[in-house]
Amino acid sequence: MPKVEKGGRFLGVEDRHIRRRREQAFPTDPEGRMEVVLGSYKTAPTAIAHLLLEGEAATTVAELTPIFRETLSPSKVAKEKMSKTLRGYLHQLYKSGLVAKIVEGQSTKDNEDNFREVASTATGITYGQPIAAGIVAFETAFGFSLQPVFGNAQKSYGEHTAPLTRAKIIMALASGGKKQVDLIKDLGISLYVAEKSLQALRRAGVVEYKSFGFAKLTRRRGKPILELLRSIEDALADGPNLQRFQHDLISPITAYHF
Repeated sequence: MPKVEKGGRFLGVEDRHIRRRREQAFPTDPEGRMEVVLGSYKTAPTAIAHLLLEGEAATTVAELTPIFRETLSPSKVAKEKMSKTLRGYLHQLYKSGLVAKIVEGQSTKDNEDNFREVASTATGITYGQPIAAGIVAFETAFGFSLQPVFGNAQKSYGEHTAPLTRAKIIMALASGGKKQVDLIKDLGISLYVAEKSLQALRRAGVVEYKSFGFAKLTRRRGKPILELLRSIEDALADGPNLQRFQHDLISPITAYHF
């Protein structure tokens, strides 16, 4: 029997090809978990891609593509383009430890194209899919996307990713408005990151803010997003909101109209 590649789990041999299940680690600390979840699900299509997976059973990308295409944009996007888009979302979820890749052969490449099948990880089932369902339900209920709110998941200047930094700013404003200088001191971020983050949150309608001045949450978007973040934080700590999100898992996709 062929030797199992490090980081993979031997699944069997089909048509003389070795099949391995690859998974990435999910953070154990609360802040790391929040960073991963917000970075992964800040776009509803990524959340929907994860919700299409059924447990830890492997599903081919080819099987998922027409369902994903019909859910997001019926008859508007070519199958080939949607397959590539779906692979990108699934690869992001894989890097976050929420989805496993099933790969064939001896290749050690770890990119968006090196897999035919995927499955949800145990962590993805416990935390990922319930929170993904909650986020899709939130966007459907409030009528706006979270992508402009949380921004790019790439790290910059050695600081946290934009989603986590913006989430920390929103939660820091929970008790009322604050000056930018106080946010910098409380959160330990740079002037550049604070200004860039607050400007982005202002454009997204989450905070009222003037450059280098006072910031406070808006009632229409800021307060609801604050409650969503509190619920996600609680769910990632195995609190009561995890059960609430799991209840929301009852097919929120059918109500998604973006």
